[in-house]
Amino acid sequence: MTTIMLVDDEAPIRSLLRTAFEAKGFEVHEAENGIAALKLIETVEPDAAVIDLVMPGMEGIETIRRLRAVKPALRIVALSGGGNMGFVDFLKYARQLGADEALTKPVVLKDLVSCVSRLINAAPA
Repeated sequence: MTTIMLVDDEAPIRSLLRTAFEAKGFEVHEAENGIAALKLIETVEPDAAVIDLVMPGMEGIETIRRLRAVKPALRIVALSGGGNMGFVDFLKYARQLGADEALTKPVVLKDLVSCVSRLINAAPA
């Protein structure tokens, strides 16, 4: 079974994403922020992670950087509703630091699930 980790500080968003991924046969694990994601990755071997960029505690950019360091093959999709905040394009920065894809919230759930599935299927065995 394909395993995914959802990292978002908003429980309703995680619940919505969980429902979409479980409907397609994914095993889903959740973390409410980057700190929880790093702890979870010690006991769970996800094939992919969907990570919100704007979170309290450890934000998504740092979470991506740290997850990439401990699990280089992990497929990562960054999500942000902020897009451009000030002079920083968070989605572009997320790609530069290791996200395989970066999508703007609100995201079409079908498109997100397809994106993750495509990344996992394209991953080297």
